[in-house]
Amino acid sequence: MEKIIALALSVCTIICFSRCNHTLNQDPNPNNPDSVKKIIIALNEEIFRSMENPEKFQTFCEDSMLSALSDGEIKTSSIALSHDLWHNYILPHDYTFRLFGNTAVLSYLYTNYEIFNKDTIFHNLRSLKAFVFNNGKWRVACAAGAEVPVNYFKAIIDKHEKDYASYVGNYQFKSSEVDTVFVKDSKLYDKSGGDSNLNFPVSDGEYMIKGDLSRLSFGKDSKGVVAYYTITNSDGQQWKCPKIK
Repeated sequence: MEKIIALALSVCTIICFSRCNHTLNQDPNPNNPDSVKKIIIALNEEIFRSMENPEKFQTFCEDSMLSALSDGEIKTSSIALSHDLWHNYILPHDYTFRLFGNTAVLSYLYTNYEIFNKDTIFHNLRSLKAFVFNNGKWRVACAAGAEVPVNYFKAIIDKHEKDYASYVGNYQFKSSEVDTVFVKDSKLYDKSGGDSNLNFPVSDGEYMIKGDLSRLSFGKDSKGVVAYYTITNSDGQQWKCPKIK
């Protein structure tokens, strides 16, 4: 049940670049907003396309880039960052552009997606980048992106405590990740690689964990045996995780 957490979990990612290199033709006059906007958007899309190739992505920035992830992890190496990029995405759209002297600010929407077992899960994110005009070239100064869904659920008294024992077992969360569901002090927990998470009821047969807005519910097969659980994201997307043990 370590569920998808959206760049906040709600997801927030900050990447700071210094001396980003690119080969785009650049306007020598940074005070022309329309011209600068075209340059910045083209540069931003080129950076996105480079995420499919870690080595190419590295050529955009020196090793002084900084990435602060939503889980508190800090990465200070462009090599490390370039091998932990989103490779599945839809190019940015819905641009908002502002020019402040030699600084350009670009806000946009983009979509990443992951494959969980046989289901495709999309993450719609709003991102913002700041570009600076330095030595005749536009360079990425910093970037931030976040997916912040709203929680409308509150914990309730569970009517299914008697079923907890049937929920216990291992579930295939991803092809390379197994989630273990267990009971402790008459409460429902799960663990997948990290700390244990308390799953509290928020509706009839649905559970959540602290800091995550997706919901989990258990399903049975034709014989009435618990055979999987279903995760429902805050945006309504769902995928099943089969019980393997």
